[in-house]
Amino acid sequence: MRGLAAQAVPGQDTGRHVHDWGQLIYCSAGVMTVWTQGGSWVAPPHWAVWVPAGIAHQIRFAGEAALRTLYLRADVAIALLPNAP
Repeated sequence: MRGLAAQAVPGQDTGRHVHDWGQLIYCSAGVMTVWTQGGSWVAPPHWAVWVPAGIAHQIRFAGEAALRTLYLRADVAIALLPNAP
């Protein structure tokens, strides 16, 4: 398990990318939109979006945001979380 904390500015966009680990994406402040090939999710503060390992995704922040993310190894995540966002 790994964690990351970062600040995002209005309009910041991660671009489409993929991780080898699953990613639980959360903003303690601000709003984010997460896109995958299978759908999109708008997450206000204190809501999270799960993106399994190997799923291409993109995140955009509507305003200033306090991003928090937890990365889980794929072999651990598959036993605990869904295999789709």
